[in-house]
Amino acid sequence: MNRNLIDYTEFCKSIETLQQGGMGFEELLHHLEENTLHLTKSEYIAVTKKIIEKINYYNDIEIKNTFGNDDIKLYTFDIDPLDDVDYQIFTIQISYDFSIKQYINIETLIRYDNTYNTDDFLKNYGELAIGKINLKQFLQLADNDKYELSKKFQEKFIKNLDDIIENYSKDNDTTFAYKAALDFNVKVITFYELKDNKVLRSYSFKWTI
Repeated sequence: MNRNLIDYTEFCKSIETLQQGGMGFEELLHHLEENTLHLTKSEYIAVTKKIIEKINYYNDIEIKNTFGNDDIKLYTFDIDPLDDVDYQIFTIQISYDFSIKQYINIETLIRYDNTYNTDDFLKNYGELAIGKINLKQFLQLADNDKYELSKKFQEKFIKNLDDIIENYSKDNDTTFAYKAALDFNVKVITFYELKDNKVLRSYSFKWTI
């Protein structure tokens, strides 16, 4: 099954469809489960609040309509923040007669409002490529930030790194080593500035594809 990314605008449209009777609450939850939310941190907070609001709303209706019956259906939820702050799971339990019968896991990929930063990063990389700035200056500008880059750019960037470092070392009394982790949703690379085999300082930045 292919999972699509659902942004905040599309989520709000789905809520509007729910409120107009165009879909049921469980239909909405399954739709979210079958795809992946792609939200900023503030949007993620707003979405979880909205889902909790709807859970409380439908629970209140269910309790009023079926109180005293054996087949009461209720929703509960669990938000357990993961160590990976860029990826979160919101779990909803559906209970019948106070016994959990179904779990719905809604996945969220946290995105960052950093288009401006990314534009600056690409501009600075272009200046590095033509020799207008050197590698150290580029890393000072890129350090401790996060960007949205294409896979094509990533491949070109990694491929050219050894040559970039070699060219820098020819004209300076320091050099660089680097370590890249590219197997996760959020990529990270750390550069170590070296002199006489000693680390002077490090620079790092992250990106998503």
